[in-house]
Amino acid sequence: MTSDPDLRQLRAFAAVHDTGSVSAAARKVHLTQPALSRRISELESALGVRLFDRTGGRLRLTSEGESLLMHSRNVLAQVESFVTRAETLSEGRGRTLAVGTAPMTMESVIAPVLHRYLREHEGIDVRLVEGGAPALLDKVQKGELHLTLSVPLSPTLEHRPLFPLRTLAVSSAASRIPARAKTVRLEDLVAEPLLMLPRGFVHRNAFEAACELIQTRPNIVFESAIPETLLALARIGYGVAVVPSAQPVRDESLRTHVIVYQGHSMGSWIAVNWDARRFVPDYMQAFIQALADQARKHSPDRKYRSTPPILSRRIDSHR
Repeated sequence: MTSDPDLRQLRAFAAVHDTGSVSAAARKVHLTQPALSRRISELESALGVRLFDRTGGRLRLTSEGESLLMHSRNVLAQVESFVTRAETLSEGRGRTLAVGTAPMTMESVIAPVLHRYLREHEGIDVRLVEGGAPALLDKVQKGELHLTLSVPLSPTLEHRPLFPLRTLAVSSAASRIPARAKTVRLEDLVAEPLLMLPRGFVHRNAFEAACELIQTRPNIVFESAIPETLLALARIGYGVAVVPSAQPVRDESLRTHVIVYQGHSMGSWIAVNWDARRFVPDYMQAFIQALADQARKHSPDRKYRSTPPILSRRIDSHR
């Protein structure tokens, strides 16, 4: 090894992997392409291994690169933890908390917590990011978010369970689903015109995985990442909206039914997820506790507790 790797080289390494190209990575870390290429070459010389292969115009990790990437991320996370800890000790420094969440938990969980939290922590700048669980968890692992409210899919992140989310079928009075029924079987629902969240949202992925197991293709007529749009179309009878139970359904003309598969409610547990490798300051711990308190007192699932328990994780993890 000719010299020790430095943090700039490790950041360049992670950026090239995350973006898949030198040009995109250079923009991400604010370097010219030649400067970033030099850092990768210097890191490879320092380590004595080749980190990337070029395949079809895209850079891909070699086996050695795959082995070293997680170690690089660990080092970078520890450095970020050190810097964050120092900032919390320095008076007058601005402090930011980056929080990820799915659209349907923004109103029912995040908004009420945020209202109280900002009143009690005036010096904290909370930055909110919307998205699906896989993308948000990936951002936490990369250090782009401090925490996210989502299904705990990542084995490398710490998580604190908050409440179960059941998958609902929401329809108008014109629906063929019996009005008084609290539940609807997946097998009876799939032929209906369905209004769905896009792929990448865990409840959509799990729904399609269950349909594969019963060897049926769902009749999806519209997709939107905005749950209110799905409910608006359900209201006029365009189809049956499939949304998680965190999404408020206030229109009394709409019917809500928990979707059941093999005697269990379809759905998953929601948790707050964070990277324990990084320093967790007091103001972040306070936000996690506030989420737990909100979930305990005002769980979005409370209306559906009389229905069957949540389905096993074997469907949620079928990807």
